[in-house]
Amino acid sequence: MGQEAFPETFIRDCPFSFCGGSAAYVATIRSTHEHRGRALGMIGAVLSRVAFSAIFLCLLTGGALAQEGQRSIPDAFALIGLVRTTMIAVDHANRTGNYTVLRDLGAPGFSKNNDAARLADIFRAWRERKLDLGAVVLLKPTWTVKEIDQDGMLRLTGYFETKPLAITFDLLYESIGDRWRLFGISIDARKP
Repeated sequence: MGQEAFPETFIRDCPFSFCGGSAAYVATIRSTHEHRGRALGMIGAVLSRVAFSAIFLCLLTGGALAQEGQRSIPDAFALIGLVRTTMIAVDHANRTGNYTVLRDLGAPGFSKNNDAARLADIFRAWRERKLDLGAVVLLKPTWTVKEIDQDGMLRLTGYFETKPLAITFDLLYESIGDRWRLFGISIDARKP
């Protein structure tokens, strides 16, 4: 069993302490593999995969932290994931009439200011028009704004080129721990 290449740059650049710790641990396992034989090498390969999974999780949780402690704009993959999961949460809430999950997925300020009844009222027009947001899982958004504002909030504005109406969005996310959580939402369906 050959030694696998391990993406050291991912470990070094990962903002979370457990990823940095994984780098040292994987290096120790590699050293052990070279000196102690095949059994430990197989354990090392498994641990390397676990460490790589932790690094991959770091990448999915919203990107790197800036040196000053502020979050930077996540990579394209994470941004698309944020927008799609938000839109699907709204779509599911509209289909079921149950807005508690959408509320609970939000940042504390969003949840505090928007109980389920208020969210149901806000999205009433979407329910009445029976607008389907499901197509967004298949489409890549077109961005008009991707920025961290002066308050450290991530603002994502853009649209999905759906037919017959394009889905426009203006979303605001707050950094809570290692995740971006919904803080503000404005969506619309317009002719392209």
